[in-house]
Amino acid sequence: MTALAGGPEAWSGLAARVRASGTAALADLHALWGDGVVLAGPAGHVVAPDGTARSATRIRFAGSWHERADVRVEDLRAPELTRHGLSAFLVRVPGAVPAVDERAVTAASWTCFGLSLRLLDLTLEHLAGRRVRDAPLLHQQLVKGTLGEISIGHLTVETLLTESPGAATCPVRVAEHLDGVDRALLGLLGAHGYVDGGPGDLGHLAALLRNTYLVASGAARSEGTAR
Repeated sequence: MTALAGGPEAWSGLAARVRASGTAALADLHALWGDGVVLAGPAGHVVAPDGTARSATRIRFAGSWHERADVRVEDLRAPELTRHGLSAFLVRVPGAVPAVDERAVTAASWTCFGLSLRLLDLTLEHLAGRRVRDAPLLHQQLVKGTLGEISIGHLTVETLLTESPGAATCPVRVAEHLDGVDRALLGLLGAHGYVDGGPGDLGHLAALLRNTYLVASGAARSEGTAR
């Protein structure tokens, strides 16, 4: 995948690919910066598919380019990442100050949005086969009400991304709304959401990505304003 110009249609297309392919499409997030590149969050954390992480020779960090051979890299291992063919590591660049790459914030926001939409699809697929007293679970009033709130949450995030992409609070607000949506989806999944290798893994991964690329961006913005 080549670098995107970054228009609304291109970003929504990124979310659509993540929704369709799940974590496999996370390679697209890093490929936006070119071949052999991985994107680090403002605090230096990277989450990427194993192949992308292994082949990367350059790192996009704090709005600057760094040769991988010139920085210190610490592997961060987690079973839920390994199950999805993902790697995580921490980049340490002496003297580097946490900074926000606005294009990275936009790309990561749409990626996280796509993961939440995929979690919705997995939830609906699971609920479609469940029945309560010979009636489809999806027809239960409580479930319908929760799905309605989830839909509103997703529409709110899409509005934030399309109408106020440069707002200073956007990444944190996007993360907060997606946190609420994903918690509601995991609640609908019940115990199935916590089975190893199940949708709960995706929910945990999505939260990790939000913290890595969105929440950390909000914190870096605040620090920059304070300075």
